Amino acid sequence: RNKGPAINEIRYLSVKGGTDNLLLDNARFPSVSKDGRSVVFSMSGINGNRICRTPLVRTPNRLESGDVSTVADGRQGAEKVEDPSFFPDAGKIAFHLKEDKKSGAAVGIISVDGSAFEKLTPNTGFGHASVSPDGETIACTVSRNGRLAVINRGAAGGWGRPIELDLSAEPSDYLKYDDRFKDADKVAHSYVEWADSDLLLLSSHGADASGKFLFSKIFLVEFRKDRKSVLKLHDLSGAIEKTAGKKQKDFCTSAGKVISAD
Repeated sequence: RNKGPAINEIRYLSVKGGTDNLLLDNARFPSVSKDGRSVVFSMSGINGNRICRTPLVRTPNRLESGDVSTVADGRQGAEKVEDPSFFPDAGKIAFHLKEDKKSGAAVGIISVDGSAFEKLTPNTGFGHASVSPDGETIACTVSRNGRLAVINRGAAGGWGRPIELDLSAEPSDYLKYDDRFKDADKVAHSYVEWADSDLLLLSSHGADASGKFLFSKIFLVEFRKDRKSVLKLHDLSGAIEKTAGKKQKDFCTSAGKVISAD
């Protein structure tokens, strides 16, 4: 379409028919359960932000949403709750929260029935979390310094402290990927999405001194097996540009998910 919607929408594409259909309006940041039977998402309105859940109902020709229930709201983050990510069993989610205008963001987890809320990080800018396919690691970013971080589950089942990873946020270290970084004051790693057990899609922005994003790249982060450090960084958007014969385009991780037809 030439003009986008006035509000955020979650849409689905039919692979067979190629049709583009509305699933939910006033909704964004979808996370689809592993079995493809439910979706959690963010909503905003005059009564504040909330994270909601709905079953996905299949008809012969369409995918429809069922009854919408609230998972998290101002009780967990008075200023903001958003960006949910399902655990593999779809019984819990990780999410981004902010308690007030002056505090930094944090990462929390909660059961989909709204119980068992637990905040996993201090209010110092941790957010935009994504749960690993095995449910043992939560990746997130840190807005105060642009770093990438992980929270790993311990042997006893509890969650450890967030670990800021050894991935540079200095523009000079990224010039080999894109010479636009020479005009950036900082690198801001912002959004994450797991691609496999040890592979993470990472949106990284060149930003000015005020933090305003100037351009965006996608990298594929390859972890060491303990997921406490980075083994290798792959320039995914650069590979896409090379294939397409383009240069210096902007990329961001997609919220799109393949939904099983079962």
